[in-house]
Amino acid sequence: MRQHTSRGIDPFLALAPPLPGSVTSTRHLSNRAACLTLRACTKGQLASWGAGEFGQLGHGSEELSHPLPRFVRGLPPAAPSDGCAAAAAASAASGAAAAPPPSPGSVRLSRASAGASHSLVLSSSGGVYACGQGLFGAVGSGCDANAVSMLPLPRLWPVGVCIVACGDNHSAALTLDGRLFVWGRGKYGQLGLGDFQNR
Repeated sequence: MRQHTSRGIDPFLALAPPLPGSVTSTRHLSNRAACLTLRACTKGQLASWGAGEFGQLGHGSEELSHPLPRFVRGLPPAAPSDGCAAAAAASAASGAAAAPPPSPGSVRLSRASAGASHSLVLSSSGGVYACGQGLFGAVGSGCDANAVSMLPLPRLWPVGVCIVACGDNHSAALTLDGRLFVWGRGKYGQLGLGDFQNR
């Protein structure tokens, strides 16, 4: 095991740059496919950095990587009715400039989770957002399109989601009453539904 220094744990881990507000949730994923970090801060903001080639950072583009923390901006407070159309629109606009700054009264985030190539975030009001690689349905939009900006998942909003989690290519959401919703790649049975189907 490596010794901790004032610079971090060298060379694989280092202390991340400080962010405004204290951190309430941090998920760091590192494997051969991708590496990204999400931080949800007490002010309800989300910062992300690392690999972003599928839009999993939520910055509105499929940038290969972003080495410094950057706040995710412009989350829509209302969910569009068609996740596939919203994902396609976000991908079409991926060549645009950075996402607009949040408007007054914008969405306040409480939790975040990172998969190999996709991310989930949960708002303090129970809204679930996803971004990144849509392959196998991991984003939950109903299609395999990538989502380069945070995409609302309206089907989950009325059920009282309190925790979100990402696997490599699958996702889960736990509700206040104990129900577990799962979607994405099921090839090895990781969805726990008794089969090997993608959902």
